[in-house]
Amino acid sequence: MSRRFSIRSAARPFVARALRGPRGRRLLALSVLLTAMSGVLGGWLALGTGEVERELRTAFSLEENTFRQEQSRFVLIADSADEAAALHTELQRRAAGLVPGYDETAYRVQNMLDTAELRLRQAAVGEPPRELRGLQVEAVRTLETWTKSHVPSGSYRAGDYFAWYDADEVRALRSAVAREMTPAVEIYASPLGPLDALRMAGVFAGGALILLLLLAAPVLAGTQMAQETHENTLQPLAGSALRAPELAIGLTAGPLAVVGVLAAPQLLLLLAAAAAVGHVGPALALVAVTMAGGAFLILLAQLAGLALGKVRSPGLVAGGLAGILSILGGIGVALAAEMSQRTAGTLALLPQAAASHSLAQAFGLGGEGPAFGAEIDTTMPVIVGALGMLTLAYLGLRALARRVGNTDLVTLRGGEALVGAIAAMVLVTTANPPLDHWRSEEFYLLNLGMLSIPLAILLMMRAPTGDVPPALRRTPVGPLVGEFMAWAALYLALAATMLPHGAMHVFGHPIAFLYALWFLVVTALLSLRVAVAPMTFASRLWTMVCMVMLAIAFGETAAWSRSAENLYSSNPSVFALTELSPLLGFVQAALTIAVPWTLLRALRRPASVAPVTVE
Repeated sequence: MSRRFSIRSAARPFVARALRGPRGRRLLALSVLLTAMSGVLGGWLALGTGEVERELRTAFSLEENTFRQEQSRFVLIADSADEAAALHTELQRRAAGLVPGYDETAYRVQNMLDTAELRLRQAAVGEPPRELRGLQVEAVRTLETWTKSHVPSGSYRAGDYFAWYDADEVRALRSAVAREMTPAVEIYASPLGPLDALRMAGVFAGGALILLLLLAAPVLAGTQMAQETHENTLQPLAGSALRAPELAIGLTAGPLAVVGVLAAPQLLLLLAAAAAVGHVGPALALVAVTMAGGAFLILLAQLAGLALGKVRSPGLVAGGLAGILSILGGIGVALAAEMSQRTAGTLALLPQAAASHSLAQAFGLGGEGPAFGAEIDTTMPVIVGALGMLTLAYLGLRALARRVGNTDLVTLRGGEALVGAIAAMVLVTTANPPLDHWRSEEFYLLNLGMLSIPLAILLMMRAPTGDVPPALRRTPVGPLVGEFMAWAALYLALAATMLPHGAMHVFGHPIAFLYALWFLVVTALLSLRVAVAPMTFASRLWTMVCMVMLAIAFGETAAWSRSAENLYSSNPSVFALTELSPLLGFVQAALTIAVPWTLLRALRRPASVAPVTVE
């Protein structure tokens, strides 16, 4: 049987179960409804005249705010016909020489005229650029005509000059001169048209695609896996004719089929809108990023559901996954909206940020300004992020197959874990590259701290677990900690090649080096302790103490590295808490010894148990 046919045969029963009976028809109807909502919302955002739509268009730089429109075009914009009539009446009173009113309408008109008069008086003095001298002559003529029938506002002060090199100010001056100091009155209408409505429909379709693939799909997949584990229905599946990889693919295909039915029409609408009124390249990048990132998050959520489903209900697992992914999504959107040269690399690390950025680029959100990184080249971080997520997703599929099929004591083998570690190093280094105007510690130490999390997860997946009771397991602590240290050493060697010689000051002071070594060893021991030994209430509290000590040790490493960099600065205390209190310093010193000792003691097993060989 060919591999393609085998995968299709394995996925078919799970897809059929997910879409069986009326469930499939309901999902199809829901997908059509969601796509119609994307179109309706796009038209509402592009053509609506309400305050909410106006603020959203302004936030996405689809139109200028009302004040700037009024100043640049010298018009008074009314929200209703009654307000427009009141503005017309006030202008007619002034033109007839009558006493102005004293209400809000009169204040708006007076403020508009005073601001325009100030521009004219400022433009009348000074030396403009050669190409704008004609505009200055017209401004002087308009001012002379205006002052013959109006009392000066008194807002001009000698020495005020016009900003001739400010394009917005020049445009506002032209408008005031062209209208001869008589502002027009308009009833507000959206500046966007039907094509912009299609563009906004594409934006909503892209947003729905991001939510479905980067939030809904992982939550659904993780919850289903937790339910299968909680109800102990995986054992019959493991005893079927399906092999472990086919079983893992089938369990993944079920939730993907549900999300695929909902996402397919949104994908078509997104690509059609991008082809018609947007940019196809960024739209395809959006599709690639969401699929790669979604694959990684789905498999990560399934592994989490498989581990937590034994001790937690599926509802709690679903709530936890939804909360974590929602927070990551919010962070990703915020990073994409405030993109800078410094933060552009985070697109490789957060698929939510890369997807939001690609969506903005596909439909021109943010205009020509810096919003959403419109002026920043982000091609490389997006490509690196997609490839890295695909690599980690493949490793996740291999790990899921072993856990579901119970075919191995370790979730990942040595070579696979090394590939995962290298992928994590590339992603983190891309997210935070070395910059000339930043301290070297803000590159290699910060990245080492970020890397400690994925490396700890990889080490947990290297620990032998399987169905062996915890009391009978023998964990090869030395080899596994050695692997973790080898990964860290590989990263530090790669970081050293990206920095000038001697810039890694952690090696320049023995205390900084010892604290870094302590941080890495305890991170490895704590990861193994969580992975292989049962967690009681007391052990959870002790785990929190260990994590606090890890944070302190990392801070000590950074402080002593800075001290090694600057030979003329005073050295910090060996135990930083001593500066607050001698008692706290003694507690820190005691915990520095007690933490690794207790973790080693918890990992120790009876000598009569044969050691497990780690491949």
